[in-house]
Amino acid sequence: MLASEGQLIDVLQTVQSLEDRFNGEFRYPWVILNDVELSTDFVHKVRTLSRAHVRFGVIPAEHWDPPEEVDLEKAEEARKIMEFGHVGDGVTLRSQNIFRFFAGFFHQHPLLEPHEYAWIVEPGSEYMCSPYRDPFKIMEKGGKILGFATSRKDPNPKFASTLWKHVSDYITAYPDLLAKDNMLDFITTVKHKTRPQDYNHCSYTSSPSILSLDFLRTPPYSAFFDHLDRTGGFYYERWTAAAIHTLAVSLFADRDATHWFEGMGYKSSDGPMGRQYCPRDDYEWEAGKCSCMPTGMQESDSCVSMWVRAVQKW
Repeated sequence: MLASEGQLIDVLQTVQSLEDRFNGEFRYPWVILNDVELSTDFVHKVRTLSRAHVRFGVIPAEHWDPPEEVDLEKAEEARKIMEFGHVGDGVTLRSQNIFRFFAGFFHQHPLLEPHEYAWIVEPGSEYMCSPYRDPFKIMEKGGKILGFATSRKDPNPKFASTLWKHVSDYITAYPDLLAKDNMLDFITTVKHKTRPQDYNHCSYTSSPSILSLDFLRTPPYSAFFDHLDRTGGFYYERWTAAAIHTLAVSLFADRDATHWFEGMGYKSSDGPMGRQYCPRDDYEWEAGKCSCMPTGMQESDSCVSMWVRAVQKW
């Protein structure tokens, strides 16, 4: 989790939610990061909620601040344009730093070094179902790279207009890095194995998601991120960590590398009217003892059905 001092209440609510629903039994360690040290009061209050180890760390400035080559005036102007376009997140320097950090550096943090997987948790989110199977064990036993609860299209694709161009340039330059059984057909509108096509802006939602840190630490992923980072797109446009992770897994991993946690009911942190997912399947809903109405992914921007077709090669 990445959280600031002002998000204490959101952090407490989310930690309590996950402890009640899952971690009170399994006691996986928590790692909470920020760009500055959190107060002793913050640390104490959070630690009282979990019997698991809760560790707090500071993000190095070189992993947080914009690179020197980024034109800060150009970046500020871009944020103003996005704010005028009513983009929900990505219109502050902090949110852009967060996107870039999760895309390229969080797996390098010393507190995460001992771990193979990380569950990305958003402050203020609420978990409304109890996993009846250990998600980490599912990922490990299945050799999965990314586990997700929801997948959706970017609601503001015009603010990531050059992302696919830079990805296409990378694919063209290094075609041998593409996995033989990749999922290019999940992220593009035209199915093709080796040639870039039209990007559909589908992404696995970052929170909640479970990621293989070992995959993010590989040289191919690091080189892919560095290629994108050099363009300045994290600051001139709205490039999310979710988009970067989705693109990388779809291109450089095999088709069976992702897992849909259909029973992971949750509500996002966007206030009382935040986005909500509740499993529609009766078995998943009952097994998870869900406290939400079974709606499934009914939004028009959902990509879950496209993922199912791509995985099953329909």
